[in-house]
Amino acid sequence: MLSPKSAESKVVSVAAHPLEKGDMTTLPRAKPGSKGRVSVIGVGRLGLCWALNLERVGYKVLGADIFPRYVDMLNKKSLKSLEPHVSDMLRESKCFRATTDMEATVNYSDVLYILVQTPSTGGNRHYDTSYVARVLNSINKMRVSNKHIVIGCTVMPTYCEKVAKLLISNCRNCTISYNPEFIAQGEIIKGQCYPDIVLIGEGSKEAGDVIEAHARAIALNTPKIQRMSTMSAEICKLSINCFVTTKISYANMIGDICDRTEGADKFDVLKAVGGDSRVGLKYLRPGYGYGGPCFPRDNIALGAYANSVNIDAKISHATDAYNRYHTELQAKDMLDSKKQHFVMTDVAYKEGCPVDIIEESQKLAIAKYLVENGKTVTIADRPAVVQKVKEEFGSIFEYA
Repeated sequence: MLSPKSAESKVVSVAAHPLEKGDMTTLPRAKPGSKGRVSVIGVGRLGLCWALNLERVGYKVLGADIFPRYVDMLNKKSLKSLEPHVSDMLRESKCFRATTDMEATVNYSDVLYILVQTPSTGGNRHYDTSYVARVLNSINKMRVSNKHIVIGCTVMPTYCEKVAKLLISNCRNCTISYNPEFIAQGEIIKGQCYPDIVLIGEGSKEAGDVIEAHARAIALNTPKIQRMSTMSAEICKLSINCFVTTKISYANMIGDICDRTEGADKFDVLKAVGGDSRVGLKYLRPGYGYGGPCFPRDNIALGAYANSVNIDAKISHATDAYNRYHTELQAKDMLDSKKQHFVMTDVAYKEGCPVDIIEESQKLAIAKYLVENGKTVTIADRPAVVQKVKEEFGSIFEYA
């Protein structure tokens, strides 16, 4: 199906690589342009990282975006990204370029990754796939043939089979696959280099082979490759994130119980609980609730899809409810301290986050609750984060 210009299936051997697990000090680079071509449609936060990682391991990559000024910055290598490693990788790249020309991007390779945004919509219950649909409609108008189209952004279950395929009905011998990533903002490059699993909802065995080759080439570890149907992968993506949020809410519930039990230490309790191999320690530490651009909406989305097939996803609902309750409990405890003024630091969506994303920040939710109950709150953080807080919350806070 694939022409010689397409991505090859040869993978990079990582067994003898000198990097220790999680080491990001020196990312190995393959011979530039030695492995064929790949197109990436949507080179924002996630897409640019994927494109640069593909380029790093030897692929020629053409990335498409709709913003001319942004594309110009990419081609001049002048983009300054807060996402770790991105600016350096862009500067070092030899075989990556960007364009606003969709047709040129589609014709460049027989492997097309779509990594455009799918923001929450419909009362925060579903994903807005209009950007994905626009891309697929553009491809359909070109009446292309022999393409592997890979959707990497989060979509609702059944989207690939029931919607995406219909949107490319004029294309011949093309596959639709689903290859979402399990990364966190602020650690995207690291997440792509050290994935626990690679999830592939394959449109065909050949498509799955190509996606697996790309993932293995980029990985600096030996991830588990999970290949399945697109519908299974769509459910699986949401399921993994929702299970993680369940662990977070569970840890916070146990922590809250311990905090109200004289002589109990929540850290000792949860360390022991996580020491059981059936449970595990990851994400089992009490603290703030979960936030950010993925966890809250994925949890809601799984519940919404379950409802569409007449299943009441009680666990997902309970997880979300306890996350809100825990934040309210923390805020009420702070109110009870009788302090009039509070200083909130490190207010991005997760602790130590290097990027300025404040979406669903639980610290900011607490800060807002305190202000609404007559307290004053000062936000003290990096200038980029403070600016984002000002844009969203205005003058309700003081700023340091």
